[in-house]
Amino acid sequence: MIRHLSVDQSGTYPFHLQETLEGRQDFRWRKLPNGSYSGVLDNTLIHIHQSGDRLLYQSTPDSDLTDLLTSYFRLTDELDAIYKKNTKIADRDDHIAALIEKFPGVRLMRQPDPWECLVSYICSARATPPRITHRVETIATQLGRPLTLNGETRHTFPDPQTVLDAGPDRLAQMALGFDRVPEAISEAAQRILDGRLDLDRLAQPDIHYDEAVSQLTDLYCVGPKIANCVALFALDKTDAFPVDSRVRNTVKRLYPSLQHSTDDQIIAWAQDLFGPHAGYANQLLYMG
Repeated sequence: MIRHLSVDQSGTYPFHLQETLEGRQDFRWRKLPNGSYSGVLDNTLIHIHQSGDRLLYQSTPDSDLTDLLTSYFRLTDELDAIYKKNTKIADRDDHIAALIEKFPGVRLMRQPDPWECLVSYICSARATPPRITHRVETIATQLGRPLTLNGETRHTFPDPQTVLDAGPDRLAQMALGFDRVPEAISEAAQRILDGRLDLDRLAQPDIHYDEAVSQLTDLYCVGPKIANCVALFALDKTDAFPVDSRVRNTVKRLYPSLQHSTDDQIIAWAQDLFGPHAGYANQLLYMG
């Protein structure tokens, strides 16, 4: 069954599905030959495309995904307000203003499963986006449940218990990157299961950015970049500012005064300049 979700396109910054899905925030989306996008979200296989002010989608299992997609694409975020009113990202910085004009429809994503997001970014070490996608898809294919839609079969992402039961040796056979990745994933699963790490709790609004990042960086092989990615894309910390090589190079190219800054100094600069919406500036700098 084809369903639709209306998106408000009346503002200065209308939603753009392609820009958002191809922004490398969530690695489980792929473009199909017919122009639609296929992704597995919250144990649901989705085929989706945009037609004007509507998102048209099918899913397995078939259900109304209005709430899920509205939250995932942050469709209630008022970009006009974020960019133009009190925070005034565009008014504060000519470089960001130019990127907003170039990518006016990009949105941050609010991924529904912080665990999957965490594992995805643990797998991102020293890897290009296509390689990260392959690693995450391998975990899902080998340990998840199959879902089929329109002749395509994808797999759910395995929960922490399933991953822990598989063990680091099984993960090591999946070629997930350097040798520490399987151990890091298994350790994260163990911490979640024994209650030392509560990702859902970290996503609550009363948990500040610093606390979320501190708990994440306490994990094996999780540094500030991975922690900031998870905080921004899955824990609703829109002031997070991940600094990978791409963002680092762009920032230092556009802002010569930061040429010799450390990553921590770049994060502090961004949060001071862009405040609670530093993450939006980050995504624009990544895409730029």
